[in-house]
Amino acid sequence: ILTMIIDHTGKIVLNNPVLLECIGRIAFPIFAFPLAHNYLYFTKNKEKYIFRIFLIFVTRDVTLFLENIDGNTTTKISSFNIIP
Repeated sequence: ILTMIIDHTGKIVLNNPVLLECIGRIAFPIFAFPLAHNYLYFTKNKEKYIFRIFLIFVTRDVTLFLENIDGNTTTKISSFNIIP
């Protein structure tokens, strides 16, 4: 989480320094590894695990979509990518 905070601080406060962005890019593999590891070795019901991860994803995207709707900007669903 610390590397993600460093990345977001660089983007918001310091107007996107490259060094902080490089440090922040470590966050995704750190989060993705436990998801894959738990799926492979510690899950009894793999379909239920995937369904729960999918629910988290849908909840996150719907929440982001609803909070970004206002009268001045057009919100595109394609702008919610996790890959820049």
